[in-house]
Amino acid sequence: MKKRKIFLFLIAAVFGLLIFSGSLLANARHFTYTYESAVLPADEKEIEAWHTEKAGKDRYYHAIDQRLEIEWGITGRLQGAFYLNFSSEQTEDIYGTYSKSNKLFGSSLELKYRILDQSQSPIGIALYGEVLSKAHETEAEFKLIMDKRVGPILLAANLIGEREWVYQAGKNEVEDMFGASVGISFLPGAGLSLGAELYMANEYKKGEGIGKKSFYGGPNLSYDAGSWWFSLSLMPRLKVIQKEDEEGPNDKINARFLLGLHI
Repeated sequence: MKKRKIFLFLIAAVFGLLIFSGSLLANARHFTYTYESAVLPADEKEIEAWHTEKAGKDRYYHAIDQRLEIEWGITGRLQGAFYLNFSSEQTEDIYGTYSKSNKLFGSSLELKYRILDQSQSPIGIALYGEVLSKAHETEAEFKLIMDKRVGPILLAANLIGEREWVYQAGKNEVEDMFGASVGISFLPGAGLSLGAELYMANEYKKGEGIGKKSFYGGPNLSYDAGSWWFSLSLMPRLKVIQKEDEEGPNDKINARFLLGLHI
């Protein structure tokens, strides 16, 4: 409950700032899992609040991931960002006992470099890198971002690679994830967009080979008001492929809400 109050306060604060914002242009996102190649102009800044809900496994499972991010344009092609990450998780064990954890999940640094502008080239291309640091764990994530708008239709695709280093007493583990996401959206005008996203994640652990493959997909809605925007996706799990001796499948449904404000 405390976590929800903190996030609601952040949302209220962002909306409060909207009253004082002018007709500036925000770097709106049309999808929540699939990134686009656009970057902020040099010296421009933006605040983003993220809220992700995850639910459903073999037993009771409910998790909340939240991020508070500030982005800034470094040059006309390069964008940086800093995140604070929070998480809350409630699970049920094999004995029917419930447990809950709330914690500061860590902080992240991000760089995004646009190679080609989709409005001036046949396709938009950008490179994305993020490093996340938290207790006993470090993650590095890389994306190749591609997108193109043709009339009222926006297409976007990401190729994703992630490595996670887990540090435990007397034992260190390295886990990899390879994935992809695609999004298509119809932009009828007035800042509104309606579309869908698909996301695939493929786990890999050294010595064990390719592991679980998870597929998610669902509808997306976004709105761009100029100085602020939001994007919402509902992503149920479509399919999971795993070995017999692996842990149970990932969460059955994800929902993510993003709210951005140009400052």
